[in-house]
Amino acid sequence: MITDLDLRSLSRLNEVSNTIGTSDIPEGCEMWIRAGMNAKKGWLKHKAGGDPTLLWVDHRHRRVLSEAPSDDYVSSGADDRFDDEYRYWAFIEMHPAHR
Repeated sequence: MITDLDLRSLSRLNEVSNTIGTSDIPEGCEMWIRAGMNAKKGWLKHKAGGDPTLLWVDHRHRRVLSEAPSDDYVSSGADDRFDDEYRYWAFIEMHPAHR
């Protein structure tokens, strides 16, 4: 499990603990609880805040998904596969020492 949330907040820590306790993590995958994003005008497009997002990092197929991955993965096409792999490597770049 990887999170970008500030776990010094007891309420946030409890929220993450409850999410972990109720989720079944598939083989070869990691749960990523990502800090939410609030849109902001100006040169800085986003700032941290909002509701956290639960994502799944599937190391078997090098992809990041919003739903738990299944073994019957079928890519929709070359563009979708490229997008999947791009999100995966962006995750690895942000979290280089997580494994």
